[in-house]
Amino acid sequence: MLSNSELGERLVDHVRRYGLDFRVVGAPRGDALDLAELVHQLRQQATGWVWAGACETSTGTDNQVEHLKRLCRAALLHTERPAR
Repeated sequence: MLSNSELGERLVDHVRRYGLDFRVVGAPRGDALDLAELVHQLRQQATGWVWAGACETSTGTDNQVEHLKRLCRAALLHTERPAR
């Protein structure tokens, strides 16, 4: 979960109530996400999904979804995965 907005906080709450196993990479409302921390987290533990709001309309923060997708794909491709 990526959270730097009111929407992000609500999404985290929904996922928590649903009982999913997840980690949060966050920033204060309106601040940019720490993309280095995101890549670090993706490479440290198996990750099946990443959920983020595209933007925070109240602050005008753009989370650059296309850039996030490229980072996630690159990090996941370069992560050692155990054979199934």
